Amino acid sequence: MKLTKKEINQISEFYNLGDIKNIKTVSGGWVNHNFSFITSKGSFIIRVLGKKLNKWKKDQLNFEFKILKHLENNNFPYKIPLPLQNIKGEIVLKLNNKAIWAYKKINGKIIENTTNAQLKEMAIALATYHKHIKNFKLTNKVERDTIKGLKTIN
Repeated sequence: MKLTKKEINQISEFYNLGDIKNIKTVSGGWVNHNFSFITSKGSFIIRVLGKKLNKWKKDQLNFEFKILKHLENNNFPYKIPLPLQNIKGEIVLKLNNKAIWAYKKINGKIIENTTNAQLKEMAIALATYHKHIKNFKLTNKVERDTIKGLKTIN
């Protein structure tokens, strides 16, 4: 998937990202298409949803955004991809049949061979997440089991 120059400018304008300096495709997504925008205001990730934004997907996204906001409000000690609001006060931008959301880029690196220390840190991060999320109040009956959508590879 590619973004047109016009779409890139509209995204930057709607999310008030500043002047575009560089754009790269972020590889590795299973469903969504991600782009790294470097602008005069910093580095951002632009996510173009790979599936149509139907009611189920919209509910799932809103649920995800509420969890991220909950983590931020409860001093989660790790960086999270907190969605940006666009100039209309919305998180998701609908542009040319594309549903898009943006967040400030979290710098890091890809780890190919995990050390014991890194594995221990991942376990601590997961336990910390569970500690912070245990008091999250579910407000609706959104289906949360997406495991059934994965295929088993033998």
